[in-house]
Formats: sequence, C-alpha cells, structure tokens
Amino acid sequence: MQTMFLVEDSMNLVLDTALPRVREIINELDEIECEMSSSRRHLAVEAVGGIKIRRDEIDAREHEYVRWASRLSDLLGAPIYKYAYRFNELFSAMSVNVSVRR
Repeated sequence: MQTMFLVEDSMNLVLDTALPRVREIINELDEIECEMSSSRRHLAVEAVGGIKIRRDEIDAREHEYVRWASRLSDLLGAPIYKYAYRFNELFSAMSVNVSVRR
C-alpha cells in the first residue's frame, strides 16, 4: 500500500518507554485473531447441553479487533487503512449523508 510508509515511520519513532504498550496491543490483536480462528469450530453448534453458543461470536471478536487496532493507530499516530474490508464498519459509521437543496 502506498500509505505503509506512515506506519513504518511511526514505528521507528516510538519511544522506548512506549514499546511495552505497543507490544501489548499487538499481542491482543494476535490473540483475537487466534480466537477467531478457533471460533469457527462453534459455527455448527448452537447449544451443548445447557450451554448456548453466541451466534455472533466471530462478529463480536471482529469488533474487538477493530477496537484494539484503533488503539494501536492512536498510539502510533498512523491512520487505519480505511479500504480494508475489516474496517468497513468503522468508517461507514463515520460517514454522514447530507441533503442538498436545489
């Protein structure tokens, strides 16, 4: 992507004192990805005994991923790539339709 240099530059400018927080957020993102992958096993199941599986489990994890990615974006001062499919919901919520009178 053409804008990748923004992330690379931001990562090079991270203060040593902020590195643990950056690593923590990246670890959270990685864990969410792993959880989403393992959540696929639950798609065929709605209930096991008295335990009911959330039908929106993967969507909820995706939402959590976007939340953590936004935190990393804020920390690095680098924008989220708004054309990535995973961030469609984030940017579509920000768009505003305005009526124009003629």
